[in-house]
Amino acid sequence: MVKVSPDEDQDSQIQGIVSAVHQSGAAGLIVGNTTKRRDNLLPPPQETKLPVAERRSLAEQGGFSGPAMFGRTLDLVGRYRRELDARSLAEGAERKVIFATGGICSGEEVVKVLNAGASVAMVYTGLVYGGAGTVTRIKAEMKAAGGT
Repeated sequence: MVKVSPDEDQDSQIQGIVSAVHQSGAAGLIVGNTTKRRDNLLPPPQETKLPVAERRSLAEQGGFSGPAMFGRTLDLVGRYRRELDARSLAEGAERKVIFATGGICSGEEVVKVLNAGASVAMVYTGLVYGGAGTVTRIKAEMKAAGGT
């Protein structure tokens, strides 16, 4: 597996990464999580539920992750899935897997990344904030959202 930064989001970068994954024989990609960028991470204030401390961290340097990353993760999963599948089809190669990570905190979000092409949804921040019952909650939310 090759982990890629969400900051590598230009079409030429995605195509180059997909090419390297196929040439190397890697099983697939881990898409998302920590970004150095702070632009376009937050929806309008009336639509966000970020804790004050997390809002403050948007002004800091270094890697950023958490719920604000979800939109970028979802977008990148879809883009990588299209590129990986096109390359696999063109080469007659096995389909590559995608592990999605970055801002996934609910069952609805798990269903969205799986529908976008992820093979696996990874959850960390949701566990930190939600505690031991997080997996049970996410499973129930997935069922309610129409996931498996």
